[in-house]
Amino acid sequence: MPNFGPAKAERAKEWAQECSQSAGGASVALAERQLDRRLRRPSPSSSTPTVADIIGRALDKVGAYNELNNKEHTYLHRNGGWIILHGMRCGGKCVDACAYARWVRGGWCKVKATGWVADGAGDLLSVASLQVVALVDEEMCINCGKCYMTCNDTGYQAIDFDAKTHLPVVREADCTGCTLCFSVCPVPDCIRMVERKTPYVPKRGIPAASASPVS
Repeated sequence: MPNFGPAKAERAKEWAQECSQSAGGASVALAERQLDRRLRRPSPSSSTPTVADIIGRALDKVGAYNELNNKEHTYLHRNGGWIILHGMRCGGKCVDACAYARWVRGGWCKVKATGWVADGAGDLLSVASLQVVALVDEEMCINCGKCYMTCNDTGYQAIDFDAKTHLPVVREADCTGCTLCFSVCPVPDCIRMVERKTPYVPKRGIPAASASPVS
Protein backbone atom coordinates (compact mmCIF):
# COMPACT_ATOMS: atom_id res chain seq x y z
CA MET A 1 0.00 0.00 0.00
CA PRO A 2 1.53 3.38 -1.00
CA ASN A 3 2.43 5.98 1.61
CA PHE A 4 0.82 8.90 -0.23
CA GLY A 5 -2.54 10.12 -1.49
CA PRO A 6 -5.82 8.58 -0.31
CA ALA A 7 -4.03 5.37 0.72
CA LYS A 8 -1.87 7.20 3.28
CA ALA A 9 -4.72 7.55 5.82
CA GLU A 10 -5.77 3.94 5.32
CA ARG A 11 -2.15 2.82 5.75
CA ALA A 12 -1.88 4.75 9.04
CA LYS A 13 -5.15 3.23 10.24
CA GLU A 14 -3.96 -0.30 9.50
CA TRP A 15 -0.64 0.36 11.22
CA ALA A 16 -2.36 1.66 14.36
CA GLN A 17 -4.59 -1.40 14.41
CA GLU A 18 -1.56 -3.66 14.02
CA CYS A 19 0.23 -1.95 16.91
CA SER A 20 -2.80 -2.22 19.19
CA GLN A 21 -3.16 -5.92 18.48
CA SER A 22 0.53 -6.61 19.11
CA ALA A 23 1.49 -7.42 22.70
CA GLY A 24 4.76 -5.50 22.48
CA GLY A 25 3.55 -2.34 20.79
CA ALA A 26 4.86 -0.68 17.63
CA SER A 27 8.42 -2.06 17.76
CA VAL A 28 7.24 -5.67 18.02
CA ALA A 29 4.63 -5.12 15.30
CA LEU A 30 7.34 -3.80 12.96
CA ALA A 31 9.58 -6.81 13.67
CA GLU A 32 6.69 -9.19 13.02
CA ARG A 33 5.90 -7.49 9.71
CA GLN A 34 9.55 -7.71 8.55
CA LEU A 35 9.74 -11.38 9.55
CA ASP A 36 6.54 -12.08 7.63
CA ARG A 37 8.02 -10.49 4.49
CA ARG A 38 11.15 -12.65 4.74
CA LEU A 39 9.12 -15.82 5.14
CA ARG A 40 6.92 -15.08 2.11
CA ARG A 41 9.49 -15.84 -0.59
CA PRO A 42 8.32 -16.02 -4.19
CA SER A 43 8.07 -19.52 -5.60
CA PRO A 44 9.11 -20.25 -9.22
CA SER A 45 6.24 -20.81 -11.63
CA SER A 46 8.08 -23.65 -13.37
CA SER A 47 11.05 -25.86 -12.64
CA THR A 48 14.50 -24.66 -13.74
CA PRO A 49 15.89 -26.86 -16.55
CA THR A 50 19.19 -28.62 -15.99
CA VAL A 51 22.14 -28.46 -18.38
CA ALA A 52 21.35 -32.00 -19.52
CA ASP A 53 17.83 -30.89 -20.49
CA ILE A 54 18.98 -28.17 -22.90
CA ILE A 55 22.11 -29.71 -24.46
CA GLY A 56 21.46 -30.74 -28.02
CA ARG A 57 18.36 -28.64 -28.62
CA ALA A 58 20.09 -26.65 -31.37
CA LEU A 59 21.56 -29.62 -33.22
CA ASP A 60 18.72 -29.86 -35.74
CA LYS A 61 19.11 -26.12 -36.44
CA VAL A 62 22.76 -26.40 -37.55
CA GLY A 63 23.58 -27.69 -41.01
CA ALA A 64 26.78 -28.52 -42.85
CA TYR A 65 29.03 -25.61 -43.83
CA ASN A 66 28.56 -25.97 -47.60
CA GLU A 67 24.88 -26.80 -47.36
CA LEU A 68 23.79 -23.22 -48.12
CA ASN A 69 24.41 -21.03 -51.13
CA ASN A 70 23.77 -17.31 -51.30
CA LYS A 71 20.62 -17.66 -53.40
CA GLU A 72 18.86 -20.24 -51.26
CA HIS A 73 17.45 -17.98 -48.56
CA THR A 74 17.91 -14.34 -47.58
CA TYR A 75 17.42 -14.83 -43.86
CA LEU A 76 19.77 -17.66 -42.93
CA HIS A 77 22.63 -17.00 -40.54
CA ARG A 78 26.04 -18.56 -40.30
CA ASN A 79 26.58 -20.12 -36.91
CA GLY A 80 29.97 -20.43 -35.22
CA GLY A 81 28.84 -23.29 -32.99
CA TRP A 82 26.39 -23.73 -30.11
CA ILE A 83 25.29 -20.09 -29.87
CA ILE A 84 22.48 -19.10 -32.26
CA LEU A 85 24.40 -16.07 -33.46
CA HIS A 86 26.65 -15.10 -36.31
CA GLY A 87 29.84 -16.45 -34.75
CA MET A 88 32.12 -15.23 -37.53
CA ARG A 89 30.86 -11.68 -37.19
CA CYS A 90 31.22 -11.34 -33.43
CA GLY A 91 34.60 -13.06 -33.41
CA GLY A 92 33.48 -16.50 -32.29
CA LYS A 93 35.27 -16.18 -28.95
CA CYS A 94 32.21 -17.05 -26.87
CA VAL A 95 31.96 -20.29 -28.83
CA ASP A 96 35.67 -21.00 -28.34
CA ALA A 97 35.33 -20.49 -24.59
CA CYS A 98 32.18 -22.56 -24.14
CA ALA A 99 32.95 -26.19 -23.32
CA TYR A 100 29.52 -27.34 -24.50
CA ALA A 101 30.01 -25.63 -27.88
CA ARG A 102 33.16 -27.48 -28.89
CA TRP A 103 31.41 -30.67 -29.92
CA VAL A 104 28.83 -28.90 -32.12
CA ARG A 105 30.02 -28.48 -35.70
CA GLY A 106 30.03 -25.08 -37.33
CA GLY A 107 27.63 -24.27 -40.14
CA TRP A 108 24.64 -22.17 -41.10
CA CYS A 109 22.04 -21.54 -38.43
CA LYS A 110 18.49 -21.97 -39.76
CA VAL A 111 16.87 -19.81 -37.09
CA LYS A 112 15.89 -16.16 -37.57
CA ALA A 113 18.15 -14.62 -34.96
CA THR A 114 17.30 -11.21 -33.51
CA GLY A 115 19.48 -8.41 -32.15
CA TRP A 116 20.92 -10.21 -29.14
CA VAL A 117 24.45 -8.79 -29.40
CA ALA A 118 25.30 -5.10 -29.26
CA ASP A 119 27.60 -5.17 -32.31
CA GLY A 120 24.86 -6.65 -34.48
CA ALA A 121 26.07 -10.25 -34.53
CA GLY A 122 22.50 -11.46 -34.12
CA ASP A 123 20.72 -8.88 -36.25
CA LEU A 124 18.48 -10.05 -39.06
CA LEU A 125 20.77 -9.65 -42.06
CA SER A 126 20.78 -11.02 -45.57
CA VAL A 127 23.37 -13.61 -46.51
CA ALA A 128 24.92 -11.26 -49.06
CA SER A 129 25.48 -8.54 -46.45
CA LEU A 130 27.32 -11.02 -44.21
CA GLN A 131 30.14 -11.40 -46.73
CA VAL A 132 32.07 -8.24 -45.95
CA VAL A 133 35.66 -7.25 -45.25
CA ALA A 134 37.23 -4.31 -43.46
CA LEU A 135 38.59 -1.40 -45.49
CA VAL A 136 40.88 1.17 -43.81
CA ASP A 137 40.98 4.75 -45.12
CA GLU A 138 44.70 5.63 -45.02
CA GLU A 139 43.96 9.37 -45.20
CA MET A 140 41.87 9.27 -42.02
CA CYS A 141 43.99 6.76 -40.09
CA ILE A 142 45.80 8.22 -37.04
CA ASN A 143 48.15 5.21 -36.73
CA CYS A 144 46.92 4.25 -33.26
CA GLY A 145 47.21 0.52 -33.97
CA LYS A 146 44.01 -0.40 -32.12
CA CYS A 147 42.58 -2.31 -35.06
CA TYR A 148 45.81 -4.29 -35.46
CA MET A 149 46.03 -5.17 -31.76
CA THR A 150 42.36 -6.13 -31.52
CA CYS A 151 42.44 -8.34 -34.60
CA ASN A 152 45.61 -10.08 -33.47
CA ASP A 153 44.57 -10.51 -29.84
CA THR A 154 40.89 -11.45 -30.14
CA GLY A 155 40.21 -11.76 -33.86
CA TYR A 156 41.58 -13.71 -36.81
CA GLN A 157 45.03 -12.07 -37.25
CA ALA A 158 43.98 -10.58 -40.59
CA ILE A 159 45.66 -7.16 -40.23
CA ASP A 160 49.33 -6.32 -40.82
CA PHE A 161 50.89 -3.18 -39.34
CA ASP A 162 53.47 -1.53 -41.59
CA ALA A 163 56.64 -0.87 -39.59
CA LYS A 164 57.57 2.22 -41.63
CA THR A 165 54.24 3.95 -42.31
CA HIS A 166 52.40 2.62 -39.22
CA LEU A 167 49.38 1.99 -41.41
CA PRO A 168 47.20 -1.11 -40.95
CA VAL A 169 46.74 -3.33 -43.98
CA VAL A 170 43.81 -5.77 -44.05
CA ARG A 171 44.44 -9.12 -45.74
CA GLU A 172 41.16 -9.81 -47.50
CA ALA A 173 41.79 -13.54 -47.72
CA ASP A 174 41.95 -13.83 -43.92
CA CYS A 175 39.34 -11.20 -42.95
CA THR A 176 36.02 -12.71 -41.81
CA GLY A 177 34.10 -9.42 -41.51
CA CYS A 178 33.77 -9.79 -37.74
CA THR A 179 33.76 -5.94 -37.27
CA LEU A 180 36.11 -6.06 -34.26
CA CYS A 181 38.47 -3.53 -35.86
CA PHE A 182 35.51 -1.37 -36.88
CA SER A 183 34.20 -1.31 -33.30
CA VAL A 184 37.48 -0.17 -31.70
CA CYS A 185 38.52 2.45 -34.26
CA PRO A 186 38.38 5.92 -32.62
CA VAL A 187 37.95 7.74 -35.95
CA PRO A 188 34.42 7.65 -37.40
CA ASP A 189 34.26 6.17 -40.91
CA CYS A 190 37.99 5.42 -40.97
CA ILE A 191 37.20 1.71 -41.16
CA ARG A 192 34.25 0.60 -43.28
CA MET A 193 32.83 -2.84 -43.91
CA VAL A 194 32.62 -3.29 -47.68
CA GLU A 195 31.29 -6.12 -49.81
CA ARG A 196 33.66 -9.02 -50.31
CA LYS A 197 34.58 -9.54 -53.95
CA THR A 198 35.91 -13.06 -53.49
CA PRO A 199 34.25 -15.93 -51.59
CA TYR A 200 35.52 -16.49 -48.07
CA VAL A 201 37.38 -19.79 -47.67
CA PRO A 202 37.41 -20.83 -44.00
CA LYS A 203 40.61 -22.19 -42.53
CA ARG A 204 39.82 -25.21 -40.40
CA GLY A 205 43.35 -25.66 -39.04
CA ILE A 206 45.58 -28.65 -39.72
CA PRO A 207 43.80 -31.46 -41.61
CA ALA A 208 43.42 -34.62 -39.56
CA ALA A 209 45.40 -36.71 -42.07
CA SER A 210 48.46 -34.44 -41.94
CA ALA A 211 48.44 -33.83 -38.20
CA SER A 212 51.39 -35.34 -36.36
CA PRO A 213 50.63 -37.50 -33.32
CA VAL A 214 51.56 -36.02 -29.97
CA SER A 215 54.55 -37.80 -28.49
